[in-house]
Amino acid sequence: VKIQDPVTGEFVDVEYRNNQYEVISATIKTELNDLAASHDNIALTAKDLKGATDEVSASIVEYEKTIKYDEARHCWLTDLSQSIYKADADFNANISASNVKYGGNRELELRNRINDLRNAYWNAYWYNENASIYGLIWRDIDGNDVRVENESTGEKEAIKINYIKEAWPTLEAKINTLRAEAEQLAKDVNELAYIEGDADNDKKVTVNDYSTVRNWILTATAFEDVSESQRYAGDVDGNKQFTVADMTKISNIIFYGDKNGAAPAGAKGQLTVVDNDEITLVKESEETSVFGKTIRVAVNVAHNVAFTAGQFDVKLPEGMKIASQSLTERGNGHELLCNEIGNGLYRMVAATIDNTKFNGRTGALVLIDVEVSGSYTGGEISVSNVIFSDANGISYSIVGPGNDGETTGIDGVTAPTVKERIYSIGGQMKKALKKGINIIVGEDGKGHKVVK
Repeated sequence: VKIQDPVTGEFVDVEYRNNQYEVISATIKTELNDLAASHDNIALTAKDLKGATDEVSASIVEYEKTIKYDEARHCWLTDLSQSIYKADADFNANISASNVKYGGNRELELRNRINDLRNAYWNAYWYNENASIYGLIWRDIDGNDVRVENESTGEKEAIKINYIKEAWPTLEAKINTLRAEAEQLAKDVNELAYIEGDADNDKKVTVNDYSTVRNWILTATAFEDVSESQRYAGDVDGNKQFTVADMTKISNIIFYGDKNGAAPAGAKGQLTVVDNDEITLVKESEETSVFGKTIRVAVNVAHNVAFTAGQFDVKLPEGMKIASQSLTERGNGHELLCNEIGNGLYRMVAATIDNTKFNGRTGALVLIDVEVSGSYTGGEISVSNVIFSDANGISYSIVGPGNDGETTGIDGVTAPTVKERIYSIGGQMKKALKKGINIIVGEDGKGHKVVK
């Protein structure tokens, strides 16, 4: 960038502007020396001296105005223009890319912000030009008409403005504000863009994205609880919630480069509630021991579509907790994870990264061992929020028997009442099992050995 030297008229590098006040100082000193030399040769009157001083003062003002104008136009406004151009170029590159998107109305919002900044730049540009060159402005720095009506002619006329005292401070403050806006815009243009399926925002879709979404599901993370670009990237089916369907679609992107796998385009979004599928809970066994009572619950799922992943919530009343969970032989390389999300509510997710189908379409899918303590006073074990996904990432909602939308549950469980006693091998009663041989005696008086 070049600016014009106000003394020599030559165009020099912009860094030269830092030396302009030294140029002014040297010029003034030269003129004052010439004036002093003239005074030695000619007797000047007070009027002559005042005229010479006024001329020097006017030169100083003109030099200062030239320097400030050049700095505003060739430095501040040029930097602002380049920032806006960079943000605009990045934005257009993003929206042109086939795999990059913006969530919600962000694309329109960013486009409007770019246009607003561009308009603000031109308002500031012409404000600087008119105030410096003409000492007049027709519009203020925000582009508002500030002309006043001439009482004689009735026509609107521009208003006078002092460039150094009025225009310059206004310009400086405005451009600083616009620079900050341009920097934030450049940041948002890139940070709010996302690649579909890239839940961890590392610009590629990998198994880590699959695991990230699975963790959101297990922890009941809401759509709004993660950063904007991550939430839209992870919600691949676009229904503003994280489910196993999103995991399936991420897997399809990893393996096939297409979120729908072999499905026709457009199969996504809302949950499909199926009429003939159902989920039920069945108490398979009950065991009481010195450790309390344990019941085994089977989660039976009947479905017509071949599912590859599933999730559901299990609600336990106070006094119960899940001891373990496992897939039945219907699992086909699937991993089953469980997480307590609060107040006796557990979320389970069964899935596999390569989207293999569950074996069979009826019968027990998951076995859950539930511990029942003496503090249990009643209540139902229930399952709800049941969502399964097929290999194409289409999600299905399954309810209890009758499809009435109610959860399915088990009640009638009782608290443990067996009073068993623990003895050492020497016959001493103990409060708990100790390392070695323990003798357990039940209410019926029968005993058996337990080695710990």
